[in-house]
Amino acid sequence: PAFEAKNVLADPEVQMWQVRFVRHFVREMKDHPAVAAWDLGNECNCMAWKDMNQFHSWQWMNLIGSAIRAEDRTRPVVSGMHGDSNVASDSWNLYFQGELMDELTTHPYPLFTPECARDPFNTMRSECHPTAESLLYWGISGKHCFVEEAGDLGRCTGSPERSAANVRCAMCTAWASGLGAYVWWCGFDQQHLDFPPYTWNAVERELGLFTKDYEPKPVLKEMGAFRSFLASLPAELQVLPARQVDAVVLVSDRVKAWTAALGAYLLARQAGFDVRFASAERFPLPKAGFYILPSGSGVDPYSYEAWCAALDRAREGATVLVSKGDNVRYSGFLQATGNEIDFFCRQGRASTVELKAFPGRKISIWNATRTDISPRTSEVLGTAEDGKAFMTLNRLGKGSVVFCNCALEADSVGRSDCFYGKNVNPRYLVYRKAAQIAGIRRCVTKELPNVGLSEHRTKAGTTVVVAVNYDDFAVKCPIEVTGLIGRVYRGQVTAGAIALPANDFAVFEVTK
Repeated sequence: PAFEAKNVLADPEVQMWQVRFVRHFVREMKDHPAVAAWDLGNECNCMAWKDMNQFHSWQWMNLIGSAIRAEDRTRPVVSGMHGDSNVASDSWNLYFQGELMDELTTHPYPLFTPECARDPFNTMRSECHPTAESLLYWGISGKHCFVEEAGDLGRCTGSPERSAANVRCAMCTAWASGLGAYVWWCGFDQQHLDFPPYTWNAVERELGLFTKDYEPKPVLKEMGAFRSFLASLPAELQVLPARQVDAVVLVSDRVKAWTAALGAYLLARQAGFDVRFASAERFPLPKAGFYILPSGSGVDPYSYEAWCAALDRAREGATVLVSKGDNVRYSGFLQATGNEIDFFCRQGRASTVELKAFPGRKISIWNATRTDISPRTSEVLGTAEDGKAFMTLNRLGKGSVVFCNCALEADSVGRSDCFYGKNVNPRYLVYRKAAQIAGIRRCVTKELPNVGLSEHRTKAGTTVVVAVNYDDFAVKCPIEVTGLIGRVYRGQVTAGAIALPANDFAVFEVTK
């Protein structure tokens, strides 16, 4: 009650009492063997007043983090926040989190995250969401990130069986991506609790791993089964070697980038390669042979310096894939892409396009604005039904710039036909073609888009492959293998195909 009218994160009197409490608590508990790390608190950024700015949040995180470290420097300090931002000027931004914290976290609920509740819970978008968001945080902040809170928010999201199917794929994807932990929220249902705060809300009362009578739910049994599977692996594979990363997705720090970043991650998984994220505005850019500038929003999502830095990487030999946001402008567009803009107008248009490399595979496209381009020095890789260029390749120095004339990533996650169903819109073919141009090589290539593959090179020189079927139906995925199939740790795998039940995964070895 003493703090009822105060901003509990910015008021100096409240901060004083918080520091006193934190130092006392850590001092009293630091010798307990159950303590693995110290968390600033559960979603403390949701406690803030709306007039908090980035300097308030920096001050509060620094204050509480320093109070913890004053009493215990042996354990990491975890952020525990919900919904961090890639925009540098936002109050709870990932750059300050990375500066002040040892470990970042995500709380990736589809209901509360833009573009993440468009498909059933046990399909690709929701199953990849926790890993995609965590990798985004990790890549931008420079600090490791894990899934601290995930779940179905109770029976309003889906059946117990769908929740169990979701967590099987989501945990496997997080494990293969090196996230290290996947925590379900929460332990027990609460619908029988008839006192505040449990009486304040009708939502989030039956989201536990156990019922109110302490009976385990299917999702808990699935988590136990996954844990047993990990225990059955050789010790050196229970924590996998780092995954092969084939491309860097460059993220703006000027505009909200989550929608385009999620689209880039999902399209890459469908196309058969893996990405990491990095800020486009922190120089020098990480070294890579393949960069992706996904469809940004607004007129100017990247600085001119960032745009030039990406083009410099192309001149040095890299492939840079640029997807045009609806209103985005790039200086030196003709020199970079080899295309001259004929005209631009704010006229929405649906079209059907086809890539020369994949004849007969029709891709449906929607653009909120229209930009017609005229190739000058570029090679046309794909066209719309009216003959206009859609995808082009331009040689730039030792490398190349691949241009896609639509807001590919952002628009894909805004639809319900790209990541769910037996006949998904094959937009991922744009990424697959760009990866071919970039010379991406993998031990295993696959055909089906909603089977994700990750590859992990071991010290013994073999490659461990993790294959996840994100669809809610069984598939037999044709594959091509460079090498020989070695030990199969889970699943049915041959040199020509992987048989996967609905929402299930396989783990196997490829030898030379």
